[in-house]
Amino acid sequence: MATRRQPLAFGWLLPGLTAAIVLVVVALAAFLALWFSAPETSWNALIRDSYLWHVVRFSFWQAFLSALFSVLPAIFLARA
Repeated sequence: MATRRQPLAFGWLLPGLTAAIVLVVVALAAFLALWFSAPETSWNALIRDSYLWHVVRFSFWQAFLSALFSVLPAIFLARA
């Protein structure tokens, strides 16, 4: 544990910033590649697509259950 305040040196931040920038660039490049290679479609067709809504509902349900099954045991363990 630090005993006094020390300013952050930019040299120590450089590797982390470089890694973060590389990750963002790679993710953005992948997203843009998918975006530009996708066939053109209207927004109304996407909104009315039942398969897409099924996937979205499943994703939100899975995220809810994941959060629930992670937080509930943590609450009981924290109280113990």
